[in-house]
Amino acid sequence: MSLGSLMAEMAFATAGTAAVHALAYPLGGEFNIPHGEANTVMLKSVMEFDRDRCAKKTSRLARAVSMERLNMSDEEASEYLTEWMTGTARRIGVTIRIRDLGVPEDAIPTMADAASREARLLSNNPKTINREDIDKIYRRAW
Repeated sequence: MSLGSLMAEMAFATAGTAAVHALAYPLGGEFNIPHGEANTVMLKSVMEFDRDRCAKKTSRLARAVSMERLNMSDEEASEYLTEWMTGTARRIGVTIRIRDLGVPEDAIPTMADAASREARLLSNNPKTINREDIDKIYRRAW
C-alpha cells in the first residue's frame, strides 16, 4: 500500500488532478467521506461527462486491462473502461453512489457551488466544465 500510495502521488504531482478530485472535495469537507472513496463515487460520472474529449486516451487504458477490447471503437473501449473501473470498485466493496454514503440529494447545489470554486483542478479537466455541469454530474452520481 505504501508503494502504491507513493506511486500515485508521484503521478499526481506530475500530471495534476481534475474534475474528479474537485467534485470529491466537498464530499470530504462537508460529510467526512475519505478522499479515496469520494473520488470513487465521482469517477464514473465524470468519465462519462469527459468521454467525448478523451475517448482515445481512455480506450488505450481499456485495451491495457482487456485485450478483448482491441477491435472496439475508441468510444466503445472508453465506455468499457468506465464500467470496468466501476465494477472493480463494486467487487472490492467500495461505495459507488453518493446516496449510499448518506449524502442527501438536497446537498447537491451546495456541493456544486463548492466544487465550482476549485478552479485550479477544474482547469486541468479535459473538457470545460461549469457550475451547471457539476450539478448534473453530482445528480448522475447520486
